[in-house]
Amino acid sequence: MNIKYIRLQALALFFSLTMLGVGLQWFFYSDHLRELNEKIEDVFEAEHLRINEVLLDQIELLSFVRKRLEQDEDFDRVNFRELVSDVENSFRDIYAFNFANSEYIIEYVYPEERNKAALGKNLSHHPDPIVFNLFKQGISQKRITFLPPIMTYQGEKAVIFYCPVHFKSGKSGFLNLVVAANDLFSAYRLNNTLSINSFSVFDKDSERNYFNSISGEVKKSDLQLYTGQFLGREVEYSFNIGNTLEAQRIRFLQQVLIIIIIVSLLTYFFYHSLKSQAKISKKYIDIKNDSNLLKTLIHDISTPILSLKVGLQKLARENSENKELFQGLLGKVNNSIDIIMTIRDVLKDQKDQYPVTEVYLKEIVDTLVEGYKENIEQGRHTFTVDIDESVLIKCHTEKNILKNQILGNLIHNAFKHSVEDSEIKITFKENVLVISNPSLPLNKKKLKVLNSETEIDRSRIKGEAFSLGYGLFIAKIFCRHAGIEFKITQNQKTQLVETSLFF
Repeated sequence: MNIKYIRLQALALFFSLTMLGVGLQWFFYSDHLRELNEKIEDVFEAEHLRINEVLLDQIELLSFVRKRLEQDEDFDRVNFRELVSDVENSFRDIYAFNFANSEYIIEYVYPEERNKAALGKNLSHHPDPIVFNLFKQGISQKRITFLPPIMTYQGEKAVIFYCPVHFKSGKSGFLNLVVAANDLFSAYRLNNTLSINSFSVFDKDSERNYFNSISGEVKKSDLQLYTGQFLGREVEYSFNIGNTLEAQRIRFLQQVLIIIIIVSLLTYFFYHSLKSQAKISKKYIDIKNDSNLLKTLIHDISTPILSLKVGLQKLARENSENKELFQGLLGKVNNSIDIIMTIRDVLKDQKDQYPVTEVYLKEIVDTLVEGYKENIEQGRHTFTVDIDESVLIKCHTEKNILKNQILGNLIHNAFKHSVEDSEIKITFKENVLVISNPSLPLNKKKLKVLNSETEIDRSRIKGEAFSLGYGLFIAKIFCRHAGIEFKITQNQKTQLVETSLFF
C-alpha cells in the first residue's frame, strides 16, 4: 500500500474521530451548563422561600406581642421585657426589640447591653434617609411597616419592622423590631451546596443590598439573576458562578486535549470519557429528588423548630388565656418535627426502622373532611365518604404521616382543583383508596408529570400557570417510603380525576 495513501487515510481518520470526540464533549459541556443553571434556580427558590418565611415569622411575632401589650392601659416596661425575653430564644435572628412612643422617641430597648445607642433617639430625626423620609411623610398607624436594610444607631446593617400599638388608655406607640441583614443568610453561608463564589440580594426600590458578598469586578456572563419579593418589595438575587464556569471550561479543554493525544485508542477513551462524565454529573447536587439542598434545608429548619417548640411550651404554661392557641401551635410544630425526622430517614434509606402501623381509615378521612366543614356549609363543594368503619389498613409509616402528609395533601388537592359546586368522593374497596373530583381537562403530558416521582417542573409544561406541586411531591415521597402505590387518572368524557392509593 502506498505510504502517502496510508498517511492521508490516517490523517482523515484522525480528523474525523477528533471532530466526533470534540463534538460530543461540547454537547456534554452544554448539558452541564444547563443543569447548573437549573440547580442554581432551585437554590434561589429554596433560599428565597426560607427568607420569606423568616420575615413572615417576624410579622406573626409582632402581631402576637402587639395583641398582648394592647391589653394594658399604657406601656409597661416590665411586662414588655418579660414578653420579649420569653420569645427571644425562639427567634435567633432578632438583633433588637425596641419600643417608641407616639412622639417617635425610643423609650425602651432590648437587649439593653447592645442597644444603648438607640435609647432616647427620635426616629423622625434618624440619620438614615429611608427612616427619616418614612416618618416625615407619616408612618402608618394601622399596618406593620417593613423597611429594607438601613444603618441602625448601633452601626448594624439591618431590616426594620415598625408595628403600631394602641393601649386601652388611648395612648399609642410603635414596636421596633431589628433583624441583622447578614443573619438572614447565615444558612446559605454555612451550607453552600454549589460552587458559587458569592451572591447578593438587592432591593430595587431603595437600591440597597440586603446582603452582598460579591467583591471586585464581575463579568455579566458570570452572574445569574433572579427576581422575587420580600413582603411586597421587589428584590433581585445575583449569583456569581464565575469559578464554576471556569472549572467547566478547563475541564472541557482538558478532555479535548486527551482526545487529540490518544485518538488512536478512542474506543477505550471514549468509553472512559462517558464514565468520567457520569461521575462528574454525580458530583453535582441532585436538587430535584431527595437532594443535598433538601438535606441542607431540613438541617437548617430543625433547630429553630425545636427551639420554637420549647418556647411555645413555656408560653403555654405561663399564659393560660391562650391555651387553645398554644396547643394548636404545638400540634403544628410536632407535625413539622415528624416530617423532618421522616425525611431524614428517607434520605438515609432507613425506612425499615418504621414498624407496620394499623389504622382505621374512615376515622382519619372523617377528621380531614371535618376541616372543610365551613366550605361544605357554604355549598362550595360536597364530600361523600364511602368507607366502612371497620376497615383497618396496614402501612409502613406512622399514622400522622399517613393522615397529614399523604391523605391530607391529596384531599386538599382534590378540593383545590375541583370545579365549583362539585362533589368529591372518597371510597375504599379491595385495598384501594380512590379520591375522585371533577376537574378541568388534563392532557397526557401533564398527567405523566403528575404521576412522576419528582415535583412539577414549570419548564416541562409550557404556557400553563399552576402551582409547583410541592404538596403532591411530598405525598409521593411518603407513599414511596411507605410502600403505597400512587396513581392519578382522568376520564376524558366525564373529566373526573381519580387519585388512587394501592395499600
